[in-house]
Amino acid sequence: MRASIIIATRNRGHLLKMALDSIWAHSYEGTEVIVVDDGSTDCTESVLRSFVKWPALRTKRIERNGGYRKNPGPVYNAAHNMATGDVHIEQSAETIHLTPSVDLLVAACVPGTMVLATVFKGSPLEMRAVRAAIEDGSYVYGKEFTETRPIVVGHHRQPKRHPVYGAQTICGHDRPCPLMFLGAIHRDDWRTSGGYDHIDRIGNDQRLAEAMISRGAKFTFLTRAIGFNLDHGKT
Repeated sequence: MRASIIIATRNRGHLLKMALDSIWAHSYEGTEVIVVDDGSTDCTESVLRSFVKWPALRTKRIERNGGYRKNPGPVYNAAHNMATGDVHIEQSAETIHLTPSVDLLVAACVPGTMVLATVFKGSPLEMRAVRAAIEDGSYVYGKEFTETRPIVVGHHRQPKRHPVYGAQTICGHDRPCPLMFLGAIHRDDWRTSGGYDHIDRIGNDQRLAEAMISRGAKFTFLTRAIGFNLDHGKT
């Protein structure tokens, strides 16, 4: 089953490079990577040019008026519209793959189910601690689980900090929130949803989850698919 990784970005060039490097490192077979740049004014364009020989990567640039972009919904819509995969894997531009998450997300994603990776958030030092634990075998994986009514909360709600690594858990067993920092939705469900709105507000992924809940969807949280969302400012 073909997958499309979808990234919307603006002025996060250095973090985007780290994210793309982590995707490249896992050599996901049959997966395209789509990056839509929301009018970046930093090094994003040169970062994307550095991956020009990567045949799986497709890019698009759009221009919108104003500075800080509060709602990336239209940018994600553009990326989803470019996708050719059966499974759309949406992620943030600053989310690093610490395990072969795409293969796990694709295997679990069927129509009527949204699949979420475990995602931590924190500093590069905290990311290195989690990565080291995974690599030396000391990381303790929980059991994946499925909910029919996950916790839908605002991004402003404080995530829990991991007692060992210090990083915050923004999506996973300790915080079962359907936030698409690294999550998968089947193409059929995306098309049925009608996409994200263009209203200047945040929380598109939560409203997408609410729409799926209203249709009786399931939400599967994976513990062996692990991403790390690096700290960042507003862009």
